[in-house]
Amino acid sequence: MFFLALSSIVAQQGHKKGELIFKLKPEVDSKYVVTTLNKTNPKLGLELIEELSEMGRLFYGSFNPLNNDLNTAIQIMEQSGFVEFAQPNHINIEKRSVPNDNNYPAQWYLDRINAPSAWDWTTGGRTINGDEIVVAVVDVSFELTHSDLKDNFWKNKHEIPNNGIDDDNNGYIDDYDGWNAYDDTGYVSVYSSGTRSDAHGTYVAGVLGAKGNNGVDITGINWDIKMMPVQGNSTNEAIVLKAYNYILTMRKKYNETNGDSGAFVVAQNSSFGVDNAFAKDYPAWCSMYDLLGKEGVVSVAAGPNNKINIDSVGDIPCSCPSDYLISVTRTDENDRLFKGGFGLTSMDIAAPGTRIYSTRPVNSAGFNEGTSYATPMVTGAIGLMYSAYPSSFFSSSADTMALRSVEYARNSVQKTAELDTLIVSGGILDLEKAVSTALDAPPLSANENEVLRTGVKLYPNPSNGYIKFERELNGTFKLFDISGKEVLSSTEFLKFNSLDASSLNDGMYLLKIVEKGNTTLQKVIIRK
Repeated sequence: MFFLALSSIVAQQGHKKGELIFKLKPEVDSKYVVTTLNKTNPKLGLELIEELSEMGRLFYGSFNPLNNDLNTAIQIMEQSGFVEFAQPNHINIEKRSVPNDNNYPAQWYLDRINAPSAWDWTTGGRTINGDEIVVAVVDVSFELTHSDLKDNFWKNKHEIPNNGIDDDNNGYIDDYDGWNAYDDTGYVSVYSSGTRSDAHGTYVAGVLGAKGNNGVDITGINWDIKMMPVQGNSTNEAIVLKAYNYILTMRKKYNETNGDSGAFVVAQNSSFGVDNAFAKDYPAWCSMYDLLGKEGVVSVAAGPNNKINIDSVGDIPCSCPSDYLISVTRTDENDRLFKGGFGLTSMDIAAPGTRIYSTRPVNSAGFNEGTSYATPMVTGAIGLMYSAYPSSFFSSSADTMALRSVEYARNSVQKTAELDTLIVSGGILDLEKAVSTALDAPPLSANENEVLRTGVKLYPNPSNGYIKFERELNGTFKLFDISGKEVLSSTEFLKFNSLDASSLNDGMYLLKIVEKGNTTLQKVIIRK
């Protein structure tokens, strides 16, 4: 009983009795500090236990709690002139990897993508600089009042709802909750058209950003993200473009007002597309990803729910040649490709996409499957990364941050032998890798930025066959078709400002350029 009572008292205090963590000032020797403080304060009983961080000058020690209370010990150390700060050794830190949401055990896929380990670092929400992280979801409809989603849906703070006025002067009236591109209205609801409800968007939103550790339904990839709902998943391409334009407008406004208006949208999720379609026939759709990317928005797109080679048969949007686009296929519980598209040029990454338990109308949850639900896991990873990036990362331009995030996400995988032969990354999303990579992200220099952009800026793309470059290239090049066959090349070193590929058929090609030992790749669309 005594030991149980003692444990209870310690837990309530939130720190280990008689222990301190402290930071020494530069050039101060730790042993000298201990000796000096004990000499001037004989009752302190200070002992050095361990150096926690050499670079951080952080130390872990103990003092005599019988002769000193915690505040007295801290005061003695901070007034000594040797210590920058002292604090208790907290023991009230809870591991966040097992949230208390009642249907969490049904979400098998969270363990598979190492979500619990990622959550030990961050559960999303804001950047280190305090900016509210927003992820847009373009879909059919949304249940904004769902008990596990309502707190994580974004609101336009400068818009007054239902007053018929464009309060923030962004060109959209009453877009307090988001935007409905079907009806050109700010009324976002669970209805896709008329009185017909649709669960798809609510499922997607749950995977990405259901409130975590609130004891309700499920756990999202991000526990505290703000999701911008945009109704625009449509068979009509014009509506899709209008939906994307709303996101583009809001991020651009954020950039131009230094965060006062608009929204800090870092990614947008598109769990829809067109089977057996090529980028050459959808130049408007594909162009939106570059426009969004240049403002800082990464686009994440679902691949087809058929086990087909999209490099050969095509897919929209996965075959769009944008550096700011991540395409997603799906795997099963055994990490095998499961009824999902693949392609070593056009398909980037895999995530679980079968028996996915998520939110649905009305205020409930259930199972579903498809690339639609693998995709928000990757989109959610982008949101988590932005909450983990160091402050120096945000000194880069918006488009540079987007390019870096695409690179990090593609590299944050657990490789499998099967996927290594089928998709660009060769593996399944690993959230822990994504977050740890973001935590260690260095500042991005202008030179590195050019490398991230594949080192080659070409235009127009799609091209009519005459490919021009923004700078003179010095090296060799090879152009491959989607089957991997070399169709054009220069094996000898030369200088060139353009390429004549007008003799080639319409389609997607991969341009490989070697300059000064550096190899870069660029997707090229030819449409004559």
